[in-house]
Amino acid sequence: MPQLPAQSKANASPLFQQTYAVSDPNLAACLMAVGIPLRPGEEVSMLTGDANHLAFNFIAMGEDGMSTAFCIAAWNQQRNSKRKEDDFSAQNPDHPFSFAMCTIANRIALAAYLKSATPAVCIKRGSSIAAIDPALDRARTDFILNRIGI
Repeated sequence: MPQLPAQSKANASPLFQQTYAVSDPNLAACLMAVGIPLRPGEEVSMLTGDANHLAFNFIAMGEDGMSTAFCIAAWNQQRNSKRKEDDFSAQNPDHPFSFAMCTIANRIALAAYLKSATPAVCIKRGSSIAAIDPALDRARTDFILNRIGI
């Protein structure tokens, strides 16, 4: 398992003036969620001169001491782990970056579910709601609608 860089706010050296270019918008969202800001004045840059490939430029550390290098290493460990128990989130369930990564994973899972879910028509009458599959036969549709008073 890869070693994650230590988090420390003790060093205010030029190393912490370093810029981290991140092309994955999900990783960029996670970094921002834990308080690591974009580099002021250099927030976004083009990779290899291609306007379709952008990078978000982050400073090395957030105000609260959250290290960009640490978070990127955690992201890569999570992405590359072969077993769930090796995931950064499984090993550090209370770490703020774990929450951020799990939020992204849940959003991706919800989007995948919605793409494969059976569409439904929702009808509300008073406090009752009916969700009806458009492919449902007329008799079943009428039965469901009758149950909510339509």
